[in-house]
This record gives sequence, structure tokens and C-alpha cells, in this order.
Amino acid sequence: MASSIDLRRHARIDSQSVLGAADSVYLTQDNLYLASTTYSGQAISVDGDDRVPEFTGFDTRTDLTRIALKDGVLTAQASGSVPGEIVNQFALDEHEGFLRIAVTLTGTTSSGWTSGPALYVLDQGLKTVSVLPELAPGETIESVRFAGDVAYVVSFVQVDPLFAIDLSDPTRPSVMSELKIPGFSTYLHPWSDGLLLGLGRDGDAGGWINGMKLSMFDTSDPFAVTEAATLAVPFDEAAVLSNHKAVFIDKERSLIGFAAASHSGSQDLHYLLYRWDGTAFSLVEDLPVADVWPTSAGQSLTETVRGLTIGGHLYVASNAGVDVYDVDTVVDGSAVKVAAPRFGG
Repeated sequence: MASSIDLRRHARIDSQSVLGAADSVYLTQDNLYLASTTYSGQAISVDGDDRVPEFTGFDTRTDLTRIALKDGVLTAQASGSVPGEIVNQFALDEHEGFLRIAVTLTGTTSSGWTSGPALYVLDQGLKTVSVLPELAPGETIESVRFAGDVAYVVSFVQVDPLFAIDLSDPTRPSVMSELKIPGFSTYLHPWSDGLLLGLGRDGDAGGWINGMKLSMFDTSDPFAVTEAATLAVPFDEAAVLSNHKAVFIDKERSLIGFAAASHSGSQDLHYLLYRWDGTAFSLVEDLPVADVWPTSAGQSLTETVRGLTIGGHLYVASNAGVDVYDVDTVVDGSAVKVAAPRFGG
């Protein structure tokens, strides 16, 4: 159920219920989109008087519902579906009356597993207008970011193709460029005009994953996207790999922050702060993070850590409390902690 609330009167305006469940939610100024993945397959054949199960495989679909928003009134206006499944809400984007959706076509047959990225363009009735199929057969989508008439799609199986897709004509999407590099980005963030930040897994040309990395992509020419800079992050796990809300970005100070931990050795939690100086990344601070369970698996606890700036202070919150730093000293690489209140005492 979706509801609209008048924040001034603290009262509900309207509600709309839709049968089913949503895996992802995408909200625009005019519409609320609900997306859910469904699986189908497995046939039954009849052999004489016996019913013999015969495995015919399964495939996936993404079911979509569009709820129109106007002056607080919610109206379910369209439903539809496309083959495949989305990686997260960034795989959906509404632009000039069209919904663009990037999916991984997945399924199994008697011959084995199949997968491949594709991009669909739908109208307001959620009917297919066009499709760009089989971008990279055998691969799965790891991240997506739309920027106006361009979609950036990262897929992976051995190396990371970053596709730049032209959507200026909704009826004829086309690939403008394909950049292949080791590893893959699980999150893409527009940094500035012509620059796209990527955060994800590091790897080698053979497809082996080795820790994490930061990438800055030069997208000034979408027909020739390049990786302008990259920096290895010497940790195994971070919540930001699967949750974009775990990353802290301060473009004014050119800071990028997130919590990280390692599978082996010390399981201490770290809050890493990196700077982008226009040409390269550098580690500004590696801040220790308080943990109420210091002997537990640190990598699973990065999900509880968040950072943000308010005024002249950087706040790093964990399950144990909040560390407060003078942000200017953090930027200088000599962080000074000014407070450290703890939960429960």
C-alpha cells in the first residue's frame, strides 16, 4: 500500500493498494513505480497413465505498476512486465514520458544457465516501445546509471564492460561505446559534467576478484568512455557494495567515505575517506570505528556505519556510538576528534 501524507496537517491524503509485493520502488515527481521479480517454469508431461515431471527450466520477469501522483492523490494507472530482473532501483528511469529499464535476462534450460543484459523502453502504459537485447551474452548487470539521453550499464563475467547507451531516440536505443576493464563497479554516481564515479570490486584480466576499487570514468565523449583514474582499496567487504546509502559523498570538499573491513587478519572496522583532486584518488584518513562486538565478523557490521557532514563537523555513526571530527582537520589528513558519545552510557 502507498499513501500520501500532508506534512503540515499531519494527516493522510490518500492511499492506493496493489495486490502483490515490490522488490524495488522508484519515485519521480509524477509517478511511483513498483517493480517485482517473478519466476516461471517447470512443465509436467504425461506418459501413458503416469504424470512424469519434466524439467524445462525457468525464466525471470519484472512486473511493473505505475501509480500516478497529483496533488497528493494516488491513482494506479498502468501495469506491465518485461523479461529479466533488475539489479536495484537505479535500473529504472523515467525521461520525457518514457520508462527506461535495464534488466539481466536470466533463466535455465535443459542445457544450463543463461543470462545477458538488455534494455527496454516503455511508454506510460508500460508497453514496450523498443528493446536493446543481448548487450553481453552470459553476463549479469552489476550497476546502472541514467543521465538524460544516456544510460551507463556495467555488466560482468570476467572483465567489466561499461556500456554507454544512446537513448535520444526512444524507439532506437543503441550502444555508443563499450569500455572493458578488470573488476566491476557495483555503484555509479554522477560526479560532475563528464565524470562518473564508480565503486566496486577490483580484479584481474582473468576474472579473479581482488578486494575493492574506486574508479573515475571520463564520460565527456560517450562514444569513447575511458577510465581516467582508479585506486585499489585494500579491504574485502563494505556495505556500499550493495547499498548506495552507505557511501558518503561531499563534492564541495571532494571527499568520498565508506566503512570497510577484511575477511582475514584484523576484523576491525575502518571508515575510509578518499579525495578526488581532479586527476587521481588519494586516501585522506583511515578512521577507526567503535564496535560493540569487536571480536565478531567485521565485514557484516559495515552496514551499521554511516558518515555525514553537518556544518564544520564529520559524524561517523556505528552501533557503538558517534565519533565527531573537525572536518577541516580530516581534509588535511590530521583528523581531530572533538566528541565521541556512546550508546547506552
